[in-house]
Amino acid sequence: MKLKRAIEEYEQRREESIKRLKRLRKEFNRKVVKKKKEILKGLSSLEKKKLPKGIDEKLAKRILTDREKYVSALRRALDGVETVEDLGKRLPELAKLHVDHGRYLLMVFEKELYGINRLLKEMNEDYVEYVRELEGLSVPEVRLPEIIEDIKETSSELEREKERLERLQKSLKEKKNELEKKAREEGIDDVESEIKELEAAKRRIEIEVRSKVSKLQKPLRRMRLGGLADEVARDSGVAIQRPKEFLELVSNMRNSFEGKARKSAEWILKNLDEKVAEVRKLEEEIAKRQRILEEKKESLRTLEDNIREIEREILEVEDSIKKLERKLEHLREELEEELKLMEKILGENVEVDF
Repeated sequence: MKLKRAIEEYEQRREESIKRLKRLRKEFNRKVVKKKKEILKGLSSLEKKKLPKGIDEKLAKRILTDREKYVSALRRALDGVETVEDLGKRLPELAKLHVDHGRYLLMVFEKELYGINRLLKEMNEDYVEYVRELEGLSVPEVRLPEIIEDIKETSSELEREKERLERLQKSLKEKKNELEKKAREEGIDDVESEIKELEAAKRRIEIEVRSKVSKLQKPLRRMRLGGLADEVARDSGVAIQRPKEFLELVSNMRNSFEGKARKSAEWILKNLDEKVAEVRKLEEEIAKRQRILEEKKESLRTLEDNIREIEREILEVEDSIKKLERKLEHLREELEEELKLMEKILGENVEVDF
C-alpha cells in the first residue's frame, strides 16, 4: 500500500476508533454512576438499620464503631468517582474495603454487606470489561506523518548547511590565494627570508664565541673568583652580553690560563670586540627588517581577519551538519518503528515514497 493511501486509511480507522471509544466510555460511565448511587443508597440503609434486641452491649458498641468506619471509608473512596477512569484509580482502595469490613459487622448486617459487596464486585467486573473492550477498540497513535515532515525539513536544512559549507570553503580558498598574492606583492617572503639569513649569521657568530668562552669555563670555576667569573662559568652567553667586563676579566687572568684555554683567551682578547660588534649590527638589521615586516603585514590584517572569521564559521557549520546528521539518523530509526506499527494496524506493507 502506498504511503499516502496508508495514512488516509489509518486516519479513518483512528477517527472511527475515537468515536467508538467515546461511546464505550459513555456507556461505562453510566454504569459506574448507577452502581455508585446504588452503593450509597445501600450505605444509607446500613446506617439506619437498628441492631437486634438483646445483643451484648460491648459487642453492640464494637459493631456500631465498625459500621461508622466502614460507611465513612467507603463513601470517601467513592467520592469523586464519576467516570470509569476514576473508578480504575480507586479500585485498590475499594478492593481493600470489600474484604476489610470487620467480622462483627458481618455478624449483624450480613444481608446489607453482601448487597454492597456484590455491587463493588460488579463495578470491578465492569472495569475489567471496559479495559478489555478498550484494548480491542483502540487504534494506537502513529506519528508517521509528523516524522516524515520532520525528516523532510531536517534533510532540507542539512542540504542548506552543506551548500553553505561549500560556499565558505570556496571563499576561504579565494581569500587565502588573495593573501598569498598580496604577500608576494609586498615582498613579505623576501623579508622573512632575509630575517632568517641574518638570524642564522648571528647564531653562527654567537656559537663561535661561546665555543671559545666554554674553554675558559672550567678554569674559571677552579679559580673561585666569584662575580662575573662564576656567571660566565655557568653561562657562556654572558661574555656576549657584557663584553667589556669579560675582556677585562680575561686580560687580568690571561697568564693563569694554560693550553687550549690560553689559546681561547688570546682569541677572545683579539676578536671578541669585533664579533660582538657584528652581533649587535646583525641585531639592528634583524630589528629593522622586523619593523619592515610588521608594516608590510599590517596591510594584510583585514584579509587575515576575514580568513579567521570564515574559518570560525566553517567550524560552526561543520558542527551544525554533524548535529543534523545525528538527528536525521534518529528520525529514520523512529520512522522504521512507526512504519512497523502502522503496518501492524493496517495488516499490510506500506511503501515509503518520499
